[in-house]
Amino acid sequence: MEYKLYVGNLSYTTSETDLQTLFAEAGAVKSVALIKDRDTRQSKGFAFIEMRNQAEAENAIRMFNGKAVGSRELK
Repeated sequence: MEYKLYVGNLSYTTSETDLQTLFAEAGAVKSVALIKDRDTRQSKGFAFIEMRNQAEAENAIRMFNGKAVGSRELK
């Protein structure tokens, strides 16, 4: 079963590695998909993070919803 989280309001300079490192604090991260513009390859400001299980996904939500990363609060 997938436990995929939508993460929005990201700074355009946030990388997949940044997200991997951050969300690893909440549990095992299976994948990170930072959504980018197909022409410019610049981040669109959101990503999908897949966690190993539901408990870790819920922990990530509690830890990071509203947390300031860069100059923006994650949603």
